[in-house]
Amino acid sequence: MIQNNTHYTDKTFTANDFEGVGQVNGCEFDGCRFEGCVLINIPFTSCRFTECVFDNCDLTAVKVKNSYFSDVTVQNSKAIAVKWELCRAPLGVTFTESNLTASSFYALDLRHLKMTGCDAREVDFAEARLAKADFSGTNLEGAVFRNADLEAADFSDAANYTIDPLKTNLKNAKFSLPEAVALLKSLPIKLV
Repeated sequence: MIQNNTHYTDKTFTANDFEGVGQVNGCEFDGCRFEGCVLINIPFTSCRFTECVFDNCDLTAVKVKNSYFSDVTVQNSKAIAVKWELCRAPLGVTFTESNLTASSFYALDLRHLKMTGCDAREVDFAEARLAKADFSGTNLEGAVFRNADLEAADFSDAANYTIDPLKTNLKNAKFSLPEAVALLKSLPIKLV
């Protein structure tokens, strides 16, 4: 069972470790693994995660207010409806093969973000700094990129995105055909 205001190092947590946990406050997790943990709606307030891995976890609607993430990997997991902008900057998380639907990264500094092979439908990236971000193989249906900095971002094999090139910085960004045609949708032109 998790104890508040505790420092955990190189520990592996499983689903049983979070049964009945209502909130986690002031904990530090260094080099920890979270395997198959169900953390739905749990508030993690003023926590610190460094070099941690979340594998096959359910982080749906987890609350991460004033928490810090550095060199963290979320893989094969659900992190649906998470308001990542409530974290302390910078946010150092890599997402692989995970479902991030309806999450928000509003106005975060996410340079070099890796979000590969993910389901990122309806995710809010508005105002975010995403220079050199890697979205390869990610479903971005309904994702919002309004006024985002996408300089040198990689959208190779990404799908279903709608990005207004007049309201985002796309300098040196990489796109795959035929999906790249979606960039023309917001322009005052007619495609025939």
